[in-house]
Amino acid sequence: MFRSAVRAFIPVLLLASAVSAEIIDPVFVRGNKNRDNGWFDHLGAFESASDMVKYQNEFWTHAMANPNYGDYGFNELNVKSTFFDGTNYYWVNHPAGGSSFYLHNYGPNLFNMMNDSGADTRTFTRSDYGAGGTAGIWFGDSEGGIYNAYCRDHYLVHSTFDTIRRYASIADVLNDNGTTYGNIDYSNNDRFLCVNGKYYRTNTVTSHVVGIAEYDSFADLLAGNQSATHVGGLGASYDLFMAVPRAALGLTGSPSPVPEIDPAGIGSVLALIGGGLGLLERRRKRT
Repeated sequence: MFRSAVRAFIPVLLLASAVSAEIIDPVFVRGNKNRDNGWFDHLGAFESASDMVKYQNEFWTHAMANPNYGDYGFNELNVKSTFFDGTNYYWVNHPAGGSSFYLHNYGPNLFNMMNDSGADTRTFTRSDYGAGGTAGIWFGDSEGGIYNAYCRDHYLVHSTFDTIRRYASIADVLNDNGTTYGNIDYSNNDRFLCVNGKYYRTNTVTSHVVGIAEYDSFADLLAGNQSATHVGGLGASYDLFMAVPRAALGLTGSPSPVPEIDPAGIGSVLALIGGGLGLLERRRKRT
């Protein structure tokens, strides 16, 4: 009986180990692009999305030297993207047109991305490209999901993102295995980020940031159901926008090599499993 009970608990343990990661103590970071050469020259950190989009209360800044792979990225047909998927930092660019992209994986060290150091570069394609559509922009969430907002309708390529494609992982991106959601209506100057289940979108007028909108879920983002809006944004939409663990900035020592995981959820599940196993063992001895 004891062995069968242990086997029954194993799936629970595996399920517990697969609980989605959560970034502990996330901070919002913004990279400033130099219009003279197209490079990002520094990265700044903020306690909130509102502060980040308004460029206020910046508490950390660091020099950054990433050429963003190629041209300046001012053309919406060839915009470069950076994102964090809860584990690694990435750049995506689309230099040749058509359906081909480059994915540059910098691993779990933010400073590698900032300094364009040690990237593992892969080529991938996106089959759902549409007739005359755009590459769009890419962003990630803290649980490993990857998203691509773009335009499939060639009549709208100079104004609108009408589609978001969602991938469960980087592996799915490389294998062109995503789910497409249409009927979206956002500006192609908007930028997106996600952390711990909440989504953020910069509100833009032409290429100028005028605020940021919050959404409580991906479904709300698709439907345009904002839970909050912060006005008073500053700067340009071609800046870099991400949320990262505070430890990744090196504020608690060297940059964190792995994302921070909330130990409370896993610990409570393991404690429950351990208690259950102990109870079963005591019953086995009595019999």
